[in-house]
Amino acid sequence: MQEHLAPPQVSNNMTDEYPKKIGRFEILELISSGGMGEIYLAFDPISKRKVALKQIKKKFFDHPSMKKRFLHEAKITSKLMHPSIIPIFEMNLDEKNPYYIMPFVEGNTLRKTLLEDRKNYKAKKETLALQTYVRTFYNICQAIFYIHSQKVLHRDLKPENIILGKFGEVVLIDWGLAQYFDTPDDPLLDLEEEGREITQPGKIIGTVTYLAPEQAKATKCNEQTDIYALGVILYQMITLKMPHKRKDIKTFKKTIDDEKILPPFKVAPYREIPLDLEMICMKCLNPDPKERYQSTKELLYDLEMHMQSRSQWQHVKSLHFEEDADWQINADIALSKYLAISKTLESIEWVNVRIASHPLVGNFKIETTLTFEEDAEGIGLLFSVPQKQDKILLENGYCLWLSTKKEKASKLFKSNIQIVEINTLQFECGIPYKLSVESMDQKIHFYMNGDLVFSYTSYLPMEGSYVGLLTKDLGFNLSQFNLYSGSLNQYVECTSIGDSFLAQGYFDLALQEYRKIATSFKGQAIADIAAFKAGITLLEKSKCNPNDLDFQQAHAEFEKLQKTPSKPLEYLGKALLYEVRQEYEEEAKCYELALRKYPMHPLLKTIKEQLHFRLQSVSSFDRITTYRFLLIVAKFLPDVFVQEDTMLLIQTLKKDWQTLPFFEKTSLDCPKDLAIALSFWLQKPLFILEVLENLNPKYDLALIENAIFSLIELDELDIAKQYIDNLDTHYQKLYSIKLLMIAILAKHDLTQALREFFDFVNMNFTTKERRVLIYLLDLAQKQKNFELINKVQTYVRAQKIATKDSKLIDMHLVQSNLLQNQFKQAQMILEKYKKHELEQENSYLFIPHLCFLFATRDQKSMQDHIDNVSKSYPLICAIQEKMTKKNLTHAQLFPYEEKLLKTFDNLFVHCKRQQER
Repeated sequence: MQEHLAPPQVSNNMTDEYPKKIGRFEILELISSGGMGEIYLAFDPISKRKVALKQIKKKFFDHPSMKKRFLHEAKITSKLMHPSIIPIFEMNLDEKNPYYIMPFVEGNTLRKTLLEDRKNYKAKKETLALQTYVRTFYNICQAIFYIHSQKVLHRDLKPENIILGKFGEVVLIDWGLAQYFDTPDDPLLDLEEEGREITQPGKIIGTVTYLAPEQAKATKCNEQTDIYALGVILYQMITLKMPHKRKDIKTFKKTIDDEKILPPFKVAPYREIPLDLEMICMKCLNPDPKERYQSTKELLYDLEMHMQSRSQWQHVKSLHFEEDADWQINADIALSKYLAISKTLESIEWVNVRIASHPLVGNFKIETTLTFEEDAEGIGLLFSVPQKQDKILLENGYCLWLSTKKEKASKLFKSNIQIVEINTLQFECGIPYKLSVESMDQKIHFYMNGDLVFSYTSYLPMEGSYVGLLTKDLGFNLSQFNLYSGSLNQYVECTSIGDSFLAQGYFDLALQEYRKIATSFKGQAIADIAAFKAGITLLEKSKCNPNDLDFQQAHAEFEKLQKTPSKPLEYLGKALLYEVRQEYEEEAKCYELALRKYPMHPLLKTIKEQLHFRLQSVSSFDRITTYRFLLIVAKFLPDVFVQEDTMLLIQTLKKDWQTLPFFEKTSLDCPKDLAIALSFWLQKPLFILEVLENLNPKYDLALIENAIFSLIELDELDIAKQYIDNLDTHYQKLYSIKLLMIAILAKHDLTQALREFFDFVNMNFTTKERRVLIYLLDLAQKQKNFELINKVQTYVRAQKIATKDSKLIDMHLVQSNLLQNQFKQAQMILEKYKKHELEQENSYLFIPHLCFLFATRDQKSMQDHIDNVSKSYPLICAIQEKMTKKNLTHAQLFPYEEKLLKTFDNLFVHCKRQQER
């Protein structure tokens, strides 16, 4: 059926025949006449607008079967809602004269546009740009994708049935042959109609030029038959010629097996047809339906790749999970995390890793089909795994972990550190999933069943070239693991040449390219990226041959970003410099400054990702830097703080850190509370003050008290007192706040502070009282004021103190007794506790008891005591090294731990002297 909604030249004999009025609609002119119906331009007197009216031809008024077919078209169309499908405004189901109303679209059919372009091409005149046709074709495919999702086939796709509107619309019309999936062929649709290319009686449905080969054999129509017709249309668009010459259906049936379609570039060599677009076209036109796109969704995916100028993929190799020859490494390995903050086996996980024998350099794609079985935990896709001196670095590179557990998200890891969490991805057992990972120009894209799930951009070079698999069990079925290599894009980014030089280690050439781009495009985003990459190039160069000149030049390159829209990249670059030089405190300052200065900047996401990565990575080798980074996360990045891997790191950290006895228990899972604790460890009183300024005494009193006492322990008494003085009078009068004021007073007058403490405290002893009393005891011990300590000892005996609180106080009393050589008094305190309580390394009494054994010459008990230490606790490790005279490796100590170590060291030296006498 040949029709459209735009007015063509109409012959005089046609205009004389059309009626003046149909229903309430005034007929203005005949737009088109097909085999079964006619379309008129009409005027609606109610809405006062022009519309298109389609009615059945007069000669079929008394033909029930043709009326039924006409109404079938209207009913299917009325159920479809898409911008590229003409909607039905109104239907008249009058048995005598059925018609329906559609919007009037001004424009030409695609057929007319193609004919005009072909004429211009022959005359060597300008034609429509190839990409214009591609965008049009993309819109057509989107419409077909939609109708297929509604279980509808068009079955008559051709340029005559596509309108290119005056204002850019692309509209599909003529749904006379449309049919639902799995519907038996309607015998009404096999009736003979007028016209040369019309459905023939009892024969083939559709127009012969656009028929898929299998239709000539009377095979039932499906999605692939519509896709074949789309292929013919695309072929016409890109070559301005038909892919084949079919005279009629009878001839076509005879020649079907001999029909050959030439590749578009041979038919139209001067049209500069991109190879990937030609491949799309030829795949649509494959005579075997199984080799065509299996859905319009797949076709749209490849079209999007072309329109985004992405790589053309060339198949390199297929790997098989069970083929040992396909994998150069197939081994069980232990992945370790948090080694700097924990020595327990809980931070180690065993997995199986397979690394492919074939490397993939540059852009690449991994493609496979995966089906999970019951109880499977998941699977990891490894890529960009680096090699150094012929050794594959298994713990480096990227791993996309696909989790089957609903309570656990899938994740993207870099060097065994999570950088992306994917909460939207869900897998069901027994269902096959087509998976694809693409790496292009430092961008990672992951697709599942053709849908883009997530993208990730790395501003840093992706160095590795090996791919593989990481598994924890065998609860999956994996089809062959297909590897593809990507060509250069047709339209490459300015920095691509520099990126290529950098990847190959040609640092001077890369630097030259980046600087040229930064100068040429000054003021544009690409210039900022080039300047950043110039700094990265100098940084990479300095790794190969460390020298201050490269460092200074890289620093200068990053500083160029200071006055550009990409300001956060300056601090990211500098942080990377300090990381290489192992100046971790300066590195942390760079991240902190970026987050403070540019809290709403779009590029802050990159800073967050890198800081998150560094937090996880340093936890394996540097305890203090882990605390520094975690403090920044707790203070500025609440979204990173609550992520699963951050919470796991915090839990691991809490197991092995030295307890802060003055900290009232709240929850270190709270970022503010953790920020106070970390600020104390790192001696950052201004950080504590910042946290205090954002707390409300009405709701956060326990946190406020912890923060104030942290300031007192850091000897920042003026800051603590000033904060209390600025509180409302109501809060200043609180019992717990007055206790804190006694602690502040002690620095200036310990005797008076102790007197006020005895007079003021409640009989019900809690953490609030305990921490102040211990603080007073510490001061008395430093001043060697044993008279005050003995008064405290008398006071403590009279109080009912909780076991935990009594241990802390007794720890200080035992120390004082040992320093006074009052061993019997020390023994009396220690004998209150059971042996296992004294031998637990995390017990407050562990070290005083150890010193007591040393002073009383109980060498065997002391050695047994030491041998049971697990070496998990940094302070305990230091004490063990000191007491056994062994050079043990232990974690870095914080100032507070060094202070405790000094206290216990003095105690040990004193006890040693007593032993020698």
